[in-house]
Parts: sequence; C-alpha cells; structure tokens
Amino acid sequence: FVAVLIGPVGVGLIGTYQAITGLVGTLSGLGIQSSAVRNVAAAVAAGQEQEIGRTVLTLRRVALLTGLAGCLLLVAFAGPLSRYTFGSTEHALEIALLGLTVFLGHVAGGQIALVQGMRRIGDLARLNVLGAVSGTVVALAFYTAMGLAGIVPALLAMAAFSLAWSWSFARRIDVPKVNMTWGESIHAAGGMVRLGLAFMWNGLLVAIVAYVTRALITREISLEAVGLYAAAFALSGMFVNFVLQAMSADYYPRLTAVADDHEKLNRLVNEQSEIGLLLAIPGLLLTLSLAPWIIRIFYTAEFLPAAVLLQWFILGCLGRVISWPLGFVMLALGK
Repeated sequence: FVAVLIGPVGVGLIGTYQAITGLVGTLSGLGIQSSAVRNVAAAVAAGQEQEIGRTVLTLRRVALLTGLAGCLLLVAFAGPLSRYTFGSTEHALEIALLGLTVFLGHVAGGQIALVQGMRRIGDLARLNVLGAVSGTVVALAFYTAMGLAGIVPALLAMAAFSLAWSWSFARRIDVPKVNMTWGESIHAAGGMVRLGLAFMWNGLLVAIVAYVTRALITREISLEAVGLYAAAFALSGMFVNFVLQAMSADYYPRLTAVADDHEKLNRLVNEQSEIGLLLAIPGLLLTLSLAPWIIRIFYTAEFLPAAVLLQWFILGCLGRVISWPLGFVMLALGK
C-alpha cells in the first residue's frame, strides 16, 4: 500500500527516518528493554515476589528516563542529522518531531519487556497483531490523505498506538506492590544497565550501519534509490523476522530459566537451531528463486531493480538464522 500511495521516494523517506530514530533510540535506550526481560524472567523463575515488583517498577521508571533522554537528544541534533543525511536542514523539523516516537517507543518497550519476561506469550502475540493492524490502518489513512506529508504524522500515530496496546496488556499483569524511591530505582537499575550496555553496543553497531547506509545512498544517489534498498531489505527480513521473533518470545525466557543447567541449556539451543533452519530455509529458497515476482506482488513495477538486492540480502538472512539461537546464550548467562 505504501509503495502504491507514495512510491519509492516515500518508502525511502520512511526508511531514512526510521534509521535515524533507530540510531538515537538504541543509543538512549541503554539496552534496558532486552536486559529487563532477563531480570523479570529470572525473578519469576525463582518465585521472588518482592524482586519481581522491584524489577518492574525500576524498569518502568528507567524506560521513562531513557525515553525522555532520547527525545531530547533527537531534538537537539535534528539540524546536524538533517544536514548529514539529506545535505540540508530541510528535514530538521520532521526529525525533531520524531523525537516523540523515541519517547513513546521506550515507554512501550518497558511494558513489552514485562509481558515477555512473564512469559505471557498469548498476550505478546495479540499485542503485536493489534499494534500492527491499527498502525497499518492509521498509516494508510495519513498516506492517502496527505501523501509524503503524512509520513511523520503516521509514524507518530503508530508509536502512540503501540504504547496504548502495550500499556493495556501490561496492566492485566498482577505485579506485587513495592515502595521504592527514585534513587533506589536508579541504583537498582545498575545491573540492568551493565548488561543492557552489551545489548546496546551490539544494537548500536546495527543501527549505525543502517543509518549510514541510507544516508550515503541518499547523498550519493537519491531518495528513490533508498526506497529500492529499503524495499529489498524489508522483504528479505520479513519472513526470517517472522520466524525468529515468534521463537524468541518464549525461547529467551526459557533459556534464562535453565541458564544454570548447562546440559538443558545446550539441548534447548540445539532444538531451537534445528527448528529455525527447518522453518526458515524453505521460505528463503522460495524468495531467492522468485525475487522479481515477489517484488511485483508486494510493491510495483517501479521497484523491480530491487530484485537483485533482494537475492543478496537473502544470503545474509541465512547467516542470521544460524547464529541467532547461539547469541541468546550469553544473554541468558548474563555475560
């Protein structure tokens, strides 16, 4: 729908904006969302009611602080980011406004970490589906009514819906009430931050590559070329992300629960690797062989040059499927 309504330039602009917010969001988030899943899952596995309450309260407060920091960071550097990315300050206002999506995203991430850490997989699935459907409807309304000018309002509305749904599901969880000052919460967040920094460093490398790639393509070629790149990249990751994210919802908390038993941990990793390969390889091979037709189905004829990129990206996705289950071992062990 986006491809038809706003074309390659629109897809390129969305991809570039998302790369910018992804970079700033990763930097300001300190990896808290990912490390918090481990902390919540470990407290639940140990049956420590008070620790669960302390962890959740700390998570929510830190999510607010990191979200606010990310928002202010994007507002402060909107001009330089616009100049480096687009060659002028023409998009500085839009980039500053997108600081709100960073704030909303961090707060929503805190709620999602709680749902995942509690292993409420059904709620997590419903949350993701409702967020995707409502976000799609809102985005289409903005793109239909406003064209390219609707991109920033659509991204803001999608972030707001994501927060609303995550808050709705998180409220259903019975979390033990605890009394903590803000100072105690910040002190308790130390463990989350130490592990989170490892997450952040890894995520930051990915975010920097994503941003710099799009910025270089924009400056050296055009926004339309970014649209072709973004189209191929999104399609290559769509199937693989569907498989990996679905598995990670339960895999990561389960792995954390058995982290002290190396034999069980090893068996779980092997099972997950086998399942990942069995699920992903048929879809990857199909995408590899039918790339031009898939581009036509999901996009328009304007995007056909992206087919060659899609075939290269699929090979990279195969590497992700193989390495992905192993990466969680260090996280589950807190190393």
